[in-house]
Amino acid sequence: MKFLSGCLILLFLVSSPLNFNSARAEEPTATICIVQYTQPSPNSPIVQPTIDAIKERLRGKYKVKIYSLPREELEQWIKDGKVDIFLSSAGFYRRLINDGVRDLATAISSDYPDPNHSEGAAIVVLNKRNDLNCISDLEGKRLAVTSNNAFSSYHVPLGEIAKHGFDPFNFFSQILQTPEGVYSERVLAELKDGKADVAFLKQCALETYFKEHPAEKSLFRVVEPKGSGEVCARSTDLYPTWTLGSTKNTSPQLSRLVTSAVLDMPKTPDDFVWGVATDYSRVDDLFKTLKIGPYEYLKEWTIRRFLERYWPFIMLGLFAVLALALHSKRADHLVKVRTAELKLAMRRRASLEKK
Repeated sequence: MKFLSGCLILLFLVSSPLNFNSARAEEPTATICIVQYTQPSPNSPIVQPTIDAIKERLRGKYKVKIYSLPREELEQWIKDGKVDIFLSSAGFYRRLINDGVRDLATAISSDYPDPNHSEGAAIVVLNKRNDLNCISDLEGKRLAVTSNNAFSSYHVPLGEIAKHGFDPFNFFSQILQTPEGVYSERVLAELKDGKADVAFLKQCALETYFKEHPAEKSLFRVVEPKGSGEVCARSTDLYPTWTLGSTKNTSPQLSRLVTSAVLDMPKTPDDFVWGVATDYSRVDDLFKTLKIGPYEYLKEWTIRRFLERYWPFIMLGLFAVLALALHSKRADHLVKVRTAELKLAMRRRASLEKK
């Protein structure tokens, strides 16, 4: 009996470490992806502190994997269910709203403390171009951008062009796209080299460039600047900025832990912190205007869309047809009356001639 008890104790001691390691091996994985963004970005100081805070909060609960992916690849990963948490622009997040993504937090800074209105774009030209003073002057010119799929530095300024009554996708004669992932100063080089007439830059990118190249401060200017007194010049309205989001595959527990981790973060040395945006309607309206993202279906013509868009003209046409029909009917009636009167007059004349 003692021998059997000793064997059981020995078996327990030997198996305990294995069970512990097995429990650790079953630790779930949290896949966190960061969209590759053009440098320099005013929001980049918040990236590493955010990763550190999430890792600390998930320590012992989840095995954290971090990836940095291009926009197209990250979008596919989300649709394939490979991502739990992602960090991207507000535009990228709203583009995938029909795929089950949800916002957890939005970055804010001391310069732009409102999470609903914190990011815009600058439309930049050379200061010596006296012929380019307003957005209408840019029609038919050559445009330089970092990417024709970027939210703040492409779609946002296109939305401003659309507000002025132009077709934004047929507004410029040529669009020069710099290689993905490079510094935004490349688009300014296109202006200086005369290869482009106008450039789109994310808000504050120009000011960052001036800090590194103070001698060129008088070389560029922003077209139709808005928001006087702000730290950064912009040509557009403001939208929510970088958004931390979850996917439909993210567990509620992981969402709660990540949300609490970033909202509890102290301010970074550059005065960045996470907040909660409550209004993404500006982003949705922009996408609807440009017919992209969730509203790409608007490019396809259907009977319903045709009626929704052109119902005033259709009603006007129907009224015109109805008026023509009434006029025709009234004309026919008058013709009949006049014909009857003429026949009666002719009969009377014939009767008088006979008498």
